[in-house]
Amino acid sequence: MIRKLIKFLKKCWGKKAAYAYAGLMLTACILTYKLYFASGSNIFKSEEEKASVASSVAEGKIAYGEKNIIQGDITDRNDMVIMTSDSVDGYAHYKDAEAYTQAIGFASKDASYLLGKTSKAWLYDALPGTNKGCTIQTTLDSDLQEYCYSKLKNVCTGNGAGDEGSIVVLEAKTGRVLTWAYTPSFDVTELLTAYAAANHKTTTWENIVENTLHSETYPMLHPRMPGSVFKILTSIGIIEKGESCLSETVYDGTGYLQLENSVLPNAGGQVYGEIGFKQAFMDSVNVYFAKKAIEDVGKARMDELAERCSIGTPQYFDFGMMLSKYDFNNNDEELARTAIGQQNVQMSAMHVAMLTMGAACDGQIAKPHMIQQVYRTKEKKTAEGSIYSKGEIVQEEKIDTGYMHIMSPETSEVIRDAMEGKGEALKQESGMDLVVNGQSIGIGCKTGTGQIDGSFGGYSGYNNIWLTSYIPADDPQYIIVLNKYKVDGSGTSSYGATMFEDLIDVCNRIYNNNHLNPTDNADETETDESDASAKEEAAAHV
Repeated sequence: MIRKLIKFLKKCWGKKAAYAYAGLMLTACILTYKLYFASGSNIFKSEEEKASVASSVAEGKIAYGEKNIIQGDITDRNDMVIMTSDSVDGYAHYKDAEAYTQAIGFASKDASYLLGKTSKAWLYDALPGTNKGCTIQTTLDSDLQEYCYSKLKNVCTGNGAGDEGSIVVLEAKTGRVLTWAYTPSFDVTELLTAYAAANHKTTTWENIVENTLHSETYPMLHPRMPGSVFKILTSIGIIEKGESCLSETVYDGTGYLQLENSVLPNAGGQVYGEIGFKQAFMDSVNVYFAKKAIEDVGKARMDELAERCSIGTPQYFDFGMMLSKYDFNNNDEELARTAIGQQNVQMSAMHVAMLTMGAACDGQIAKPHMIQQVYRTKEKKTAEGSIYSKGEIVQEEKIDTGYMHIMSPETSEVIRDAMEGKGEALKQESGMDLVVNGQSIGIGCKTGTGQIDGSFGGYSGYNNIWLTSYIPADDPQYIIVLNKYKVDGSGTSSYGATMFEDLIDVCNRIYNNNHLNPTDNADETETDESDASAKEEAAAHV
């Protein structure tokens, strides 16, 4: 081919011109090859090729071409660095390893557990002239994240079997994940220690990572029985059946419902007599919801509601995959227990937060996400060493407010009325209130208690307890979910209502946070000169 080209060029331009042109073409081909295949730059790489490059990571450091590219920083929403790497050891270093490793992930050989698999190429996408990858700015608030993790360690101590728990805080109208804390956690250095001590003929780094990720310390992949917070979903079915179904009362004369092969009791066996929807929701009356499920909602609609809320279907987010469980109901007995969040229903705290968001926000669910922006890292060399700063924005935040629609605004209004009634009842029972600027702030709440099955069937003696909520009640800005797993079910501490004080504490932290004032969140362009003094007065317990 080249000989034919030269022969053609000789005829047109002469011998010297022909050879000169051919030489230039050959040089251009060589330079292009070097830039594309042999350079230390990813600038010409496709996303697939970038991901392939990232797969050569060795415990936080990548060798690409002739240069080592250090993974980029991960920051919170206010540019506080919560994970960084350096050129000394190439490993990831956390601001607080236990508070963040499970939320943002940890370094592995393929970096696949750092904010999900989608971001691994970003972390190592270095431009020419720098050896550090992109910076990922998350939606997390470091103050709230660390506070909630610390609180979890305190409130979960002494649970009994597992000392496990979760706190999730979402922006109600955007889906931004402000906090995602759970315990027990781990320090990524423990993974490195385990790998160093392992028999590498039988145990790989991937084995160590998988064993950690898929343990019960990672609730996104190990959902829990929701108990009565699932009644939010059952309520949708009751309300959508029509006004006659909603207004019709249920008579509870015994404190339990006789099923074909068993009885389904109210909590504590309490008898309510004639009871309507709102009171049944606030008091979480099992007999009411089980009867309504059998007589009015029915198997087909309950199954459709579960599908509508994506329960039983894997969900994918920028921070990883979320699993849940929903087994279709074969008879009235299973339907009754499903309606109260028992039987074969399991959800993570993130999924409960999404269900609560639907109730609080006119049926609309914004897709939860944790990546706010991705920046290329800009390097400046000084006498003291390299200084890294923000450069070109690679990806901006993607807010999907229409991710799911699970109920009408009218249905949402009925459920909100019941949740806000429950919030006021919890205030009265606990003697605590959320007060800001001298004003009581309304809270929408739903409690839940799920009985955990034993290893060989039957009740294990432990409960999974929930408290899901939104604030403020009149204009929801935040969704807050608290969960404790494997709580001793023999005492009064085994109910979701016992976490109300913890909820108030988290709400106080939100209102006192300079970056998370709910009043400012509605319109970030507005400022309040009295904000600083107001926050000093905020959130006093009454």
